[in-house]
Amino acid sequence: MNNSNGMYRFLHQGFEADYKDVCIDLRGCDGMDSTFMGTLLLIHEEAVRSGGSLFLVNLSDYNRSKLEELGVAHFLQIGEAPEVEGFSIKALPSEEGQGSGKMSLILRAHEELVEKNKKNSEVFGSFIKALKGNFQ
Repeated sequence: MNNSNGMYRFLHQGFEADYKDVCIDLRGCDGMDSTFMGTLLLIHEEAVRSGGSLFLVNLSDYNRSKLEELGVAHFLQIGEAPEVEGFSIKALPSEEGQGSGKMSLILRAHEELVEKNKKNSEVFGSFIKALKGNFQ
């Protein structure tokens, strides 16, 4: 949850600068929560609107199974990519305590999970309702 807002803002700025395709290497990702998975869907939608694509590479079996479990994998392009010699990946900073902007993204991410797979409303419906209550 602490990486979703920073990743979304970073990639949103890229789309505004006319970048089209995004590749996210998840080799070092030990786990994904529902906010992160919903944020991936939001990024996918933004990439498509800008005429591009989102590619996820090097997911662990566990993370791939989580994406499949929530019906997210169906919408994303997932594959493998080799490590590139001399290429370094810079992690985005954690965004703990980002207030209402972070809460808004959490809400949107979960709404996207439900929109893409109606079965997710059983899991996240009460959570979404509670989050909406916080914005009133």
